[in-house]
Order: sequence, then structure tokens, then C-alpha cells
Amino acid sequence: MARFDRLVLGLLWREFRNSVRSLRRSDLLWIAIGGGLLIAYGIADLAAGLSHSADRLRGLDALWLFGLPALALAFGASAGRGLGRLAASRAFAPYLRPLPLSDAARRRSAGIAAAMLGMPLALAAGLAFGTACAVVGRPAPALSGAVAAALFAAAFAAMALPRIRRVPQGEWASDKTEVFRRRTIALPLLPALDRSAPRWLGAWAWQMPAGRLVLSLRPIAGIALLVVTAALAMAASFAQKLAIPAVAAAVLGGLAVFMLTLRSDPLMSPVLRTAPVRFLTAWTRLLRLPLLLSLVFFAAPASAAALAEPAAWEMPLGGSLVLLALNACYAAFSAYFATAPLLARFGFTWAVGYTLYHYPEYGRILLVPPGLLAAWLWVRARRRYYDG
Repeated sequence: MARFDRLVLGLLWREFRNSVRSLRRSDLLWIAIGGGLLIAYGIADLAAGLSHSADRLRGLDALWLFGLPALALAFGASAGRGLGRLAASRAFAPYLRPLPLSDAARRRSAGIAAAMLGMPLALAAGLAFGTACAVVGRPAPALSGAVAAALFAAAFAAMALPRIRRVPQGEWASDKTEVFRRRTIALPLLPALDRSAPRWLGAWAWQMPAGRLVLSLRPIAGIALLVVTAALAMAASFAQKLAIPAVAAAVLGGLAVFMLTLRSDPLMSPVLRTAPVRFLTAWTRLLRLPLLLSLVFFAAPASAAALAEPAAWEMPLGGSLVLLALNACYAAFSAYFATAPLLARFGFTWAVGYTLYHYPEYGRILLVPPGLLAAWLWVRARRRYYDG
């Protein structure tokens, strides 16, 4: 193996080690004990649910032959895309420019790092799939686990390799220079929303030129997908004269917009933390534009729901309250995991999904633990902002 082949892997390990060292011991203890207990409880609960429904699940051949392999492919593609981009960004980081490395050597280092990170995930996917087959009583659980691991690895490689190979020569430029090179448009309302103190905080979070929006294919495709989904739900509400489809699309779509547009990276910046800016001020300023976009997206399907079923006018109103509560909960997760948005999304999605899973059994009392968790994360984020 060449001298610099493990360069990216070493950088990622040092970043992880430094991030762990930057946490307080109390935070590490809470994460280790609390996270370990939650994971153990979730695995035990899932195993109990599979055992209880084993007779019914055993006969669902379509689920085991198509559904769960498709899930393995989806998780593998998602992990490959994220880790491939992460490895490529480290291999072509501006501070590594002085190293005597060719682009091919940097791509090879990024590929090795992505593969080393992806192999444990593929093994975990295969183990989970094989264990589920064994608990339910499906034949050849070991073979099923091996197939799931292979599908995960194939999807991982199919998404990670293009991200690594597509790194352009211009990636050496700093983020700011690269943003100005890309196509941008001016938005009349953006300066008015982003000029209040601290000025241009939203542009800083998104690494955009002040008052301008950077055009790229990925956000446009995401917006188009959300709009199409909302339009289909609105059509279903009008066809059935029911408010439920449009309200559900409004809440889920508004939450998705908020999660995708909120960036809390500036909360960890020494520049902002040493400025005379209170945490609550900085935090609410970061929420302003994502919250506005979330409510704008919510308005159209919610209005369609009210028109489709006027007697159920309280459903859009209740949906708006649910959306605000979910946005506030995710904002706390985002503030705590300021430099790890993927971890914030995963933790929030897991907490909400697990709450919904047990909600029919325990009722509204189950809404208290996620709220307390969000409040605790917000308090810890505030303390970190002031104390480092």
C-alpha cells in the first residue's frame, strides 16, 4: 500500500477523536449510557415484535424476497452517497494542496476510506437481515444475511464511486470561491430576511453569497419531488373529499423542508461564540428562513385540505401546531449536533419514529420523553455555545 493511501482514513479518524475529546465527560457518559440503553431496548423490542408476529411474517414471501432487499439497497445507496462525498471532500481539501499527490492518488485514498467505513455497515446490515430471518423462522438465514450484505455493499459502491470520481480540478478552491463560481440568482426577499443582526447569518450557514441563492440540481430535484408529492396528496383530498391526505402531506413536507434547509454550523464557530451575541438570538436567527419556507410549503396543502372538507377545519389547524412542535424538536437536535446534520436527522427521525410506533399502546404520555430529550439537547447546546 502506498504511503498516502490511508491519508483520508487517518484524517477522518483524527476528526472523530478530536470531536470526542471536545465533549465534556458528562456528555460522553450520557451518550454512552443513554444511547446504549436506547439501542439495546430498541433491538429487544424489535426482536419481541418479530417473535410475536412470526407466524404471519413467515408467509409473506414478497416482503422477504423483494421488500427487505430493497431496503438494504436503499440504505446502502444512502450510506455510499454520504460517505463517498465525505471521503472526497477530505481528499481534495484545500489544506492538503501542498502534498505531492496526484488526483488519482487522492481518489484512491478517498476510495479506501469509503470502503473501510462501508464494510462494517455492510456486515451489520447482513447480520440484522439474517437475525430477522432466524427469529421469524425463514429458511437459510445465513444465506439471506449474506445476500443482504452483498446488496448493501453493491449499492454502497455504486453511489460512493461516482462521488469520488467526479471530484473536479476546481475542488481545490475554497468554499467561498467555489460558491461564487457557480451560478447564482438574486432573491428580493432574501436580503430583507437575512440582514437583521447578526447580519447574513443564514448566508453564512449555507455558504452562499449574501443575498443570493446558489442554483444546483440536487435542491431543485428535492423541491420538485416534494411539490409533486404534495400535488398528488391535494388531488387525493379533492377526489375523496377528505382532509387527511393533504394535511399529512403538508405536515411531512413542511417538516422535510425545515430539516433540509436548517444549518446550525455557525453555532460552533469561534467567531460567533466570541461575539456579543446571545445563544437564543443566534439560534432563532438560524431558524427564521427555514421556518418560513416550512410554513410556506405547509400553506398550500393545508388550504386544499380545508377546501376539500370544510367541516374538518380543525385538522389543518392541528397540523400546523404539530408541524411547529416537530420543527422545534428538530431545531434542538440540529443545535446540539451542529456540525453533524446527518446525525441530527437520524436521531430525530429515530426518536419520532419510535414514539409513533408505541403511541397506540401508551397514548399521549409517550410524547413527554421526546420533548424532554429535545429540551435537554437544547440546554447542552446552549452551554456548549458559551463554555466551549
